[in-house]
Order: sequence, then structure tokens, then C-alpha cells
Amino acid sequence: MKYINNIEYYSLNGKLMPIDGFPKEIVRSSGLVYEVLKYDKGEYLYFKEHLQRLQNSLRLIGKQKIDISKIENNAIKLAIANKLTLGNLKIVIDFKSSLQSIYLFFIPHRYPTGKQYKEGVSLKLQYAERPEPNAKVANWDVRGSANKLIDDNEIYETLLVNNKDEITEGSRSNVFFIKGDVFYTASKDKILPGVTRQKVIELLNAKKLQLIYKCIKVDELSDYDHCFITGTSPGILAICRIEEIKFSTNLDFID
Repeated sequence: MKYINNIEYYSLNGKLMPIDGFPKEIVRSSGLVYEVLKYDKGEYLYFKEHLQRLQNSLRLIGKQKIDISKIENNAIKLAIANKLTLGNLKIVIDFKSSLQSIYLFFIPHRYPTGKQYKEGVSLKLQYAERPEPNAKVANWDVRGSANKLIDDNEIYETLLVNNKDEITEGSRSNVFFIKGDVFYTASKDKILPGVTRQKVIELLNAKKLQLIYKCIKVDELSDYDHCFITGTSPGILAICRIEEIKFSTNLDFID
């Protein structure tokens, strides 16, 4: 694992620990429930929503709920101890040992540049599915393949395609498509419903914009005018290209 510069501590069950002793196997272990939150200027974004999703993930895979009452305070203490002003916090629940352990630690982040927000980003298709899409559970078969595609092709993200040739979500994001003035996104039973995705849906409803829940097929991509991804790090980020298909990056109408 690559630690962020100047990170000195992680948290284990509420106790600050030197980062040099961090168990690196926690980062790349499949099957563990986790969440990633953005810390910016002294606060975590949508902490309550992320913890609710964490509890739901535990429920979906048959694990007992955890006491989340102290996690936010412990996360704030960790940011202060590391003198951090901006970064991504990862919460990992290790239930594989006899004692359930809660790890909090900051991970390298990749926020879009100003140019990427303006001009959009390029994506590639990844033919892969998560076995339990509604649960945020580490899956290093999917994650590792996505990372390789991203690095080898110098792209921002991949879009997952299921065995029906349907685009479901990004490897670490959700995706929306737009045709005319109608928005499309996968139904929540086929994806991990992101917190930022839900905020966008609330915005679309408030603006009385039409939203249809359906997966877009790969051979339909050229039928759409715009598309964008949502997530903890990118927020709302326009897509300029998927494979060889280009899209308009003007998203002013959803601001």
C-alpha cells in the first residue's frame, strides 16, 4: 500500500496506531465490508449515509451490525492527528477473525483536475460483475482488473458490463446517461447505490427532470448525448469518451 505523504496514524477499534504497523493485508483482502468517505476542510461528507450503507452491506452478507456510534468521532480524531485537510478515509470491517475489528485509515486519492471537470474523462468497458452488487464488499478480482485497465490505457475509470451486455456501473462509481432531456441509470438492484448518486437523483426529482431506471446496452451507447459518473472522489464528472464513442460534456443543466 502507498501511504499518503505525512500520514502517521491509522485507527484500530478507536485507538490511534503508528502507520508503520498497519496490516497491509487488510487493503487487498477480498470479502471485507468497507466504505470510503471524503474529508474536506474539517468534516466528512455524508457520514451518516455512508454508515447506513455500511450497516446494510453487513446485513446483506449475513454479518451482525456494528456499533457505529463512535466511528465518526474516531474518524475526526484520526484526521486531526494526521493534520489532514483533504483526503479519503477508508473504513474496513474485518470480521474474519474471532473478534470483529474496525480499521480507519486514509488512502491515496485521485480527484479530477480542473481540466478533467471541464473537458470530461475517457472510460473503457470492463466485462465483469459483482456477486452481491448492493453490498460494498472488497472484490480484488474486479478491482485489480479495473486498476490494470486504468493504468494501461491512461483512463479515469472503467464501466462494468454484465453477461447481458448491459452497462451497470463504474468500478468505483455510478453512471448516468442522457438522451435529449431524459436521464437513465441502472436500477439499484443491479448496482451499489452510491451516496453521490442518490444526491443527484434527489436533484433531478427537485428539478422535475425525467429519470428512467434501466441499464444501457453496449450497442446502444451511440444513441446517447451525454453521460457522467458520480462518486466519492469525482463528485459529478462528465464523460467525453467511452471506448471510441464520444459524448458532449456540457452538464450545465444539472447544476
